[in-house]
Amino acid sequence: MKLLVVGLGSCGGRIADQFVRLGKKAKTERGIDFLVDAFAIDTDAVALDALDTVRPDTDHRIVIGGTKASGGGLSRINELGAEIAREEGGRIIGILRRSPSFADTDAFLLAAATAGGTGSGTIAVLTRLLKESYPEKPVYGLAVLPFEREELSERRADYNTGTCLKSLYVVADAILLVDNEKYLRKEPAVQANLEIVNIAVVGSLYNLLCASEERKPRFIGSNMVRTGDMVHTLSGWTALGSGKVPSRGPMSAGQARSGTAERSMHAMSEAMNELSVDCNPADCRRALCLITAPSSMINIQTFKELGDSLRRAAPEAMIRTGDYPRDDRTVEVTIVLSEIVGLSRPIEYLDRAVDYVLAQKRRKGINSTPRTPEEAIAELPLLL
Repeated sequence: MKLLVVGLGSCGGRIADQFVRLGKKAKTERGIDFLVDAFAIDTDAVALDALDTVRPDTDHRIVIGGTKASGGGLSRINELGAEIAREEGGRIIGILRRSPSFADTDAFLLAAATAGGTGSGTIAVLTRLLKESYPEKPVYGLAVLPFEREELSERRADYNTGTCLKSLYVVADAILLVDNEKYLRKEPAVQANLEIVNIAVVGSLYNLLCASEERKPRFIGSNMVRTGDMVHTLSGWTALGSGKVPSRGPMSAGQARSGTAERSMHAMSEAMNELSVDCNPADCRRALCLITAPSSMINIQTFKELGDSLRRAAPEAMIRTGDYPRDDRTVEVTIVLSEIVGLSRPIEYLDRAVDYVLAQKRRKGINSTPRTPEEAIAELPLLL
């Protein structure tokens, strides 16, 4: 799958930066080109200047907002971000179109934090514009949920996240959710180094994207994952994860040598534990599993155990599996759980956002008590 990546706001820009690094790594290490191009769009010119790998010209680091932002961000007002995206969307699409390899694009991936102003406000609007302009190509959103400290210090973060997720769900083909707080619980240093999150999340896609564009016969497996497999898997709320263990020797201090199937199952277990958002696999309706390992370690038994394990975890899902033989010294399993029904994290933010709206109305002397969940969600405006 050849991706065109657009990072929106400061968080989205950093994710686009990481995709460029990953694209360069794929070209250097594997001779594979899965990244059509990467752009960073922001109302904050300083944040764009701080990026490392997105090309530093004005066609790739795009400042929007004009006098409404004065180059300094939107102070969490995501309605203003949506307004700016509606006004400048045509110009932005025109810039993307000028990319020399634009015609090679299989899918668009738009990345943003849900709690801010620019990314939260622009992602749904630009997703809709791309869907209208290129209805044959899927448009995916990568939505980064806020840290708990953001929620506690500013209730506006809940409102922005709720309105962003509601709006994005209406227009995107799939929403890849990333829970910042989950990474913080595992690694406190993430609070001072957001690159840990970016590397973990973007890195989860590395083997999947490489496998879909692999052309060398010796690296093509018996059941390769192709672009069509990814398109037919990605839908609605989506979680990503990858797990890795050594292909030889002990997997950790004190462990004995393990066979191929055992190593694969350990990698799969790690992938499930490292999902980008907590969820119950039984609630997903589509799933994909890719094993990347030395060809000598990929066999029928390995496939059977991985497939059986995933079917037990996700009995209602349409499951796709694939293999990617590489000469690496690791066994890596990539998991995609998609079309997750009743996912708790979006519901939590939608509920909090509704509470925020109702509290604002009460301060103005307006009493509104939704009688059903549908009426409650209707209280949230669409940013489209």
